[in-house]
Amino acid sequence: MSQRPSTRPSKTQEWPADHGRLTLHLKPSDRVLFRKVTDRGLPESVGSAHHGKRCTVITGHKDVEGLQEAERSGPIEMFTGQSLEVSDNDQVFSCVADSRGLLSSVGLPMAGKDVTIILHLQEPEEVKKGLDQEVKITKLKAKINKAQAELNRLTEELKSLTEV
Repeated sequence: MSQRPSTRPSKTQEWPADHGRLTLHLKPSDRVLFRKVTDRGLPESVGSAHHGKRCTVITGHKDVEGLQEAERSGPIEMFTGQSLEVSDNDQVFSCVADSRGLLSSVGLPMAGKDVTIILHLQEPEEVKKGLDQEVKITKLKAKINKAQAELNRLTEELKSLTEV
């Protein structure tokens, strides 16, 4: 295989180098993989079932808040989590998986390096509805608590007026 640069346009977009320190909050449907970059500059496969899916690739194996094993697809371990920190020294790429599950190239200089991949999957419609309902329930509980606090305040005020 030649080492000359490809003339085809890449589906990889590198994030600006001055992105600063970031906290990436993960969706419940996101999957986290800890992989390496091949000698051809391609992150290791995320699995052919994820053809066309978008991924975020971050240099190094990152600590993920709330890391839990999600599933195993052959030799590929996938995890879920809540968030992860990206330092201002990390390189970050947006990539797309091809029909073999290989991500678009992050470049030959990245060959052999460890990467953390966030695989962005679609949430099933039922999960979205469930999450929407949870948000509505949380908001309603907050309204009830606020109304209860107001009632308690008014009760105390009424008591103080009747004691005089």
